[in-house]
Amino acid sequence: MLNRTLRALASAIALVLPADTTVQASSVGAAGVWTSTGSGASPETATLSFPSVFVLSGDGFYNRAKFFDGVHAYATAGGHDTAELFGSSGDDILLTSPTASAMFGAGFYNRAKFFETVDAYAKGGSDLARLFGSTGDDVFDVTPSADTAMFIDGGDPIAQSDRIELTAASGVKFAPGPESDEGSFAFDPPTETVSFDHIEEIEVDLGGGAGGIATIMGTGADDHITVVGVDDSPTTVEV
Repeated sequence: MLNRTLRALASAIALVLPADTTVQASSVGAAGVWTSTGSGASPETATLSFPSVFVLSGDGFYNRAKFFDGVHAYATAGGHDTAELFGSSGDDILLTSPTASAMFGAGFYNRAKFFETVDAYAKGGSDLARLFGSTGDDVFDVTPSADTAMFIDGGDPIAQSDRIELTAASGVKFAPGPESDEGSFAFDPPTETVSFDHIEEIEVDLGGGAGGIATIMGTGADDHITVVGVDDSPTTVEV
């Protein structure tokens, strides 16, 4: 049985639906909102989303929506699903957590929920990525970007062991925050900052280059900074 539900289409939409798939499209005022739920028939079910075109595809089906202001995709029927979120040429924001991710900017809002894998791509502008961890022990593998600032929140409970593994070139400057589990990293221009909260462990890799420099800024309180060598390479420490 083919189950289709379509309401108040916006500018353009093309759909090819598998059996037992329900797709809802609605528009409120001038803003179009399109909601799609995959069939779960194939672990390769995927979502491709950017400001003007949305595609949900998998084994035996292909759904496309164009020019909607809001798109919401849900992977709730099983399989191992992947969402790809593409930003615009303007200033965009990415919000992501273990269960949901959203990319939005001027004139668009795209959200994917319950996907096992989410890949997000900036397309220009001065963007911000905000990453939120789970209630367990999380590892954030971070490489700073020239056009995207990042904020990482390890999440509650703060007694967990959330970790950032940061890979960067020379010129890293660390500034602690008001509490022991928060702070920020700045880098030589044009690299954007990386800030964090609720993080218990940090590892910084300067990329293996010679002469790498890392600067650690102290606080107004009594600070304890420990430097431990990892091989026999000569290292200079200045306080």
